[in-house]
Amino acid sequence: FSVSELPGTERGFTAKPVRLEARDRTEPWTLQELTGLGFRVIEWDGRTPYAIVDKNGRLFIILCGHPRDEGWDGVNHRVAKALFDARERMREEGCQRRGRYVNGSTGVTLGPGGKYPGNMHNTKVTQAVLDDLCANKDVRRVAGWGSSQFAYYFPKVYKYYAVNLQQLFGRHTYLTHNFDNSIFPAATFNMGPGTVSLKHADRSNYYAGGCHIRSGGEYDHKCGGHLILFNLKLVVEFPPGSDVIIPSSTVTHGNTPIQLGEWRVSFTQYCSGALFRWVAYGFQTLKDCALKKPRLKAKVDRKSERRWMDALNRFSKVDELHTDRMKVFGK
Repeated sequence: FSVSELPGTERGFTAKPVRLEARDRTEPWTLQELTGLGFRVIEWDGRTPYAIVDKNGRLFIILCGHPRDEGWDGVNHRVAKALFDARERMREEGCQRRGRYVNGSTGVTLGPGGKYPGNMHNTKVTQAVLDDLCANKDVRRVAGWGSSQFAYYFPKVYKYYAVNLQQLFGRHTYLTHNFDNSIFPAATFNMGPGTVSLKHADRSNYYAGGCHIRSGGEYDHKCGGHLILFNLKLVVEFPPGSDVIIPSSTVTHGNTPIQLGEWRVSFTQYCSGALFRWVAYGFQTLKDCALKKPRLKAKVDRKSERRWMDALNRFSKVDELHTDRMKVFGK
């Protein structure tokens, strides 16, 4: 597999749509079904860093490790409980598009057809719940941990985020950060009780970026809750209290079911590719840029092929990772 096979759109900001079968929209794939189709199972303890690289040595998925902190297990437990308890305060319950669980999203985005970047809209009740989660010191610590792992294993991608988002937030001061210690502008809290995502790809997220996914709860990770990476035919054990970073817009993913009587929650951080497109086209939509500044649009459009290659090349090769860190962070 090569990262060049990741299905991006021609302008290099978002991903192409993924074709799903009827069952993909209603039922999760089981471990038995996947192994029967030849999927390889990766055993993972949730503590040891594990890099997934393409055939050219580019690291594009990381199974994150744990901080060297004796209190980290307590952080994991409190974060999972905070998400699980938050579900009781939510009004929007029922079957979500990606699974039967309660969830809520907050932060900055630019949705399809949107005219400006904005803070996500929620009901007062939902936003209050999400604000409390973002203010929770343990949730904040996990958010910062995910961001630091993103910087450590994807330094060139992280720099691209930092440069563009600094311009975005500097230009539009009404935009609100979820966390002051995380690079990611948006987050989704999946509050269970059985957070099992159906097969999907988050195609509006940045094409060659990273999505931080944190799992929590009480379930046997040998029997269920696995992270499925459909493009790669891999099934990864995903223990409670562990984190991964994947390019979620282009790698189709989901979870295997958990067992009866178990519970699972999750927490994700990500960035809309449209935000980077907004910055590239002079802080305006493509339509407005074509009408008001056609020369700028033509100039940006001409760089599309190079932008696509540059995006892929931001995934560091393993043997160049230390050098890339030095170039980006100087230490």
